[in-house]
Amino acid sequence: MNVTVLHGFSQQIATIEQAIEYLHNYSDPQPSPTPVQKYEIDIRYNNGDTIHAIFQQKAEAIRFLRTFA
Repeated sequence: MNVTVLHGFSQQIATIEQAIEYLHNYSDPQPSPTPVQKYEIDIRYNNGDTIHAIFQQKAEAIRFLRTFA
């Protein structure tokens, strides 16, 4: 799974729970003083299926991930 906070760096994360924790703890003004533009989440399954989601708000991204936990 990839989680990208657009103004930051893409983060490879192994589980939904770790992705939720990463987003929950992500300090929005880091690594730059500009505000977060969006949160992108790519979930890739072993069978080749992929879900690509884009959220404007951190809370919505976390809510989405919790539907899989």
